[in-house]
Amino acid sequence: MPLLVHSHRHVFKIAVLAGSSFALLAAVQAQTPLPQVVNNTHSLMVESFDEADDGYNLSLRSNSPVAVYGVAVAAIGENRVCDLHTLVSLTGSFIGPSGNRALPTLDFPDPEAGGWGPRMGACSETAARERQPENSKSPVISKIVIEAVDFEDGSYEGDRALSAMFEAQRLGRGLQRQRIAALVAEELQSAGPDDPDWVEAMRKRVSELPVQPDEDTVHSLQLRFGSSVATEEAIRKEFQNWSEFEKVFVLNHLKMYVTESSSRGLPIVSLQTWWDATKGECEFVVSQRSNRAL
Repeated sequence: MPLLVHSHRHVFKIAVLAGSSFALLAAVQAQTPLPQVVNNTHSLMVESFDEADDGYNLSLRSNSPVAVYGVAVAAIGENRVCDLHTLVSLTGSFIGPSGNRALPTLDFPDPEAGGWGPRMGACSETAARERQPENSKSPVISKIVIEAVDFEDGSYEGDRALSAMFEAQRLGRGLQRQRIAALVAEELQSAGPDDPDWVEAMRKRVSELPVQPDEDTVHSLQLRFGSSVATEEAIRKEFQNWSEFEKVFVLNHLKMYVTESSSRGLPIVSLQTWWDATKGECEFVVSQRSNRAL
């Protein structure tokens, strides 16, 4: 259901300065309408929405007991340009079970600008229908459309095409994390927990991991969402990109760990210690510092 709010941020006062006295003649409060919020999901609710200096702050709450993997939000500006924001977390869930989260500040393209904004792709047909036609004589109102939400159990709400891509992402990342965890277990068993050369061995093995989806995964997603909604090419590309992302994510953390340990004059810890502290998803020295702070 659309939510229309007004901003009371700008207040203009008319005054006259006479000698040492200040006479207030009038006060005029100008109301600037905030963008309309359209929610195409059932489990997400708008918790708060207000104006910021560089855009708009939108906070969402999930009423689902299942954690949220990702959310897609479209911003439709006064120039009718539609920008898509697909939001996921680098580690963990984007929103916890029955939790809430403030989204990154949302802004709109300059009203004089044209073309597509620098976000992740074009908006869906659902959001496109929210745009007013070019020949419309009514005032153009900016809109924020909550297009889709994808959950960690594979369920989804909202736009099917966007949800199919979220699912390809989620499956690609999850499978690659499982492969990396299996490599760690194999390395610990074959070389032992105190192997001094574990960093180079892990770099090599992680670098060689495949990123392509298997045929069953592609066909399963196509069958679930429909080939007209999710093409085989799109599913493969999304799966591959995010599977590659997980590889690079872990390799970068290994590289950062070695670099920072060297600059601080710290010894390289065992693979078991590094994995227990980071699971490959955060920088080791930072995690150790956080643990001490706790």
